[in-house]
Amino acid sequence: TAALADAELSARIACARIAPRQGERDADASAVTTELHVSPATAERFIQGELDTAFVACADIEHSPFNAGAVCSASFFTCFGCENALVSNSHIPKLKALLEWLITQRENQDLDEWWQRHGLTYLAITEHIRPKFTPAEWSVPAAPDLTGLLAIIDGPQEPR
Repeated sequence: TAALADAELSARIACARIAPRQGERDADASAVTTELHVSPATAERFIQGELDTAFVACADIEHSPFNAGAVCSASFFTCFGCENALVSNSHIPKLKALLEWLITQRENQDLDEWWQRHGLTYLAITEHIRPKFTPAEWSVPAAPDLTGLLAIIDGPQEPR
């Protein structure tokens, strides 16, 4: 379908930047600065987890490309296609939980509707983010149940 083609194209140009491979949160700030093209101060805040959002980190939540440079008010699902998104191996547990939730949603929704709502997020994780990590890095357990968080983020739903 056209929605699938659009989602796949968007995922292939996903903007999330992946941190250099080092231990969980013990990355060298200069390596992060170089690899992710962020300032040393942003690199340090990223390493400390101070930039974390629901699933990834945000290099500049105060200047969103989705809100004409104002404070970001976009959905957390939009992060995966944002130039401000930063990902490290510390985000893997929540990304895995999100991926499990997306798969469950796909099994319980009309497929065209699912692709429109979640296709970009699914493809960004499976085609852009996941391949940047080793199998050992990705083998950590998924985060505990995020159902409440995901229900809030996904917004109110009409009864079926």
